[in-house]
Amino acid sequence: MKIDEKAETTDARKRKVKNFWIFTGILLVMTLLFALGGNSTFRNLFGIVAFLAIVNFYLLRPASFYFQNTFLPILENAYDKFIRFALRGRNPMFFFIGTIGLFIGAFMLLGAFMPKVIFFPTVPPQYINVFVEMPFGTDIEQTNELTKEIEEKVTKTVEPYKVAVDAILTQIGEGTGDPGQPSGDGGSTPNKARVTVSFVQPEYRQGVNTMDVLEAVRRDLEGYAGVSIVVDKNADGPPTGKPVNIELQGEDVNRLSELSTDIIKYINSKKINGIEELQADVKLAKPQLLVEVDREAARRYGVSTRDIGMALRSSIYGSEVTDLKIGDDEYPIFIRLSEKYRHNIDALMNQPITFRNPGNGQIAQVPISAVAKIQYSTTYTSIKRKDTERAITVFSNVTADANPNEVVSEIKLAMEDYQMPEGYSYKFTGEQEETSRPMWLPIANVLVY
Repeated sequence: MKIDEKAETTDARKRKVKNFWIFTGILLVMTLLFALGGNSTFRNLFGIVAFLAIVNFYLLRPASFYFQNTFLPILENAYDKFIRFALRGRNPMFFFIGTIGLFIGAFMLLGAFMPKVIFFPTVPPQYINVFVEMPFGTDIEQTNELTKEIEEKVTKTVEPYKVAVDAILTQIGEGTGDPGQPSGDGGSTPNKARVTVSFVQPEYRQGVNTMDVLEAVRRDLEGYAGVSIVVDKNADGPPTGKPVNIELQGEDVNRLSELSTDIIKYINSKKINGIEELQADVKLAKPQLLVEVDREAARRYGVSTRDIGMALRSSIYGSEVTDLKIGDDEYPIFIRLSEKYRHNIDALMNQPITFRNPGNGQIAQVPISAVAKIQYSTTYTSIKRKDTERAITVFSNVTADANPNEVVSEIKLAMEDYQMPEGYSYKFTGEQEETSRPMWLPIANVLVY
């Protein structure tokens, strides 16, 4: 490597300046020629090289000489004096103790003035979802009516930001649950709906901040009694769970459900800012219709439980009886009750079961109500286990102006005064659990190696 040295004589300096301007002049002439020829690529290339050459010769090069010949010797002399002072007498012991004290003090200051740390950077959403959940047992038509009202309100809310809005989509029924929600209720969900507002790409939003749209929609959809409405943006990064995620563990599901409801009320009473809406992922109010077979009566008539189950299943869902072939295509033919009877419990229970009596071999009929009865009941949306214990999760999003770590810290402080019954415990999981894992990795490496 050749070290650039400052010219000592006047003739040498003049010669360097002359050579520099000859080289720079050639670059400027080439820039002008390509500009006149309409070749913007080479025009920009030669122009940038000429500009950087001038900056280097008249600014960077003199600065490097000043650093080498003036500033660096001053820095080296100061460092030499400091090292001599640190190694004199008992000074090494004082410096060693001071270094340890500084290390401990840094951790104490970090704990006293905790910085506002987030797990992932908050970026403007590409789309926002409005998750609507009505009570269990709500007919899909009622869900549709409320969703239309919410869709109209959302459309009105985003009207001032329409330059950034690409589309508004609405979905009702199956597949409308929050994918980030730790809930286990799958299958058909006629009581749920989702309204999605998608935005154009950031370069076409004309300065509109989609976080403002999210907060405007969240603010305008408040006040619906008996309906759970959650407004959330698209998830960034890998799935980590909700910012507020409290996992309750115990053996009795009923007691866990009572605890989750009580904890939600307790945290809400503390008026902690930043919590959107606390919910539990397991609910007890899911309705079900039990068909209880009178086995004694069924045995007396010669009807099996299979015959009863298949009769009800065929009435509601249908059973394939044949195939219709048109050309090379085959279409299965199903037979079931018409819609007005499928939704009528009395009609379902009074329908006759046709079977062959095993006693005399004759075809017989008996109504289902003679061998079975209906019982209304409720059940859990799901039963989850973690580490062999049943678990229910209380979760929530945080508002856009809140820091998740600060919100969770306030909840942890409030939960210290909450008395958990014996045999039941809680812990903070979700995003908080994922955040703590990288912090423990260096400590684990030190302990292992």
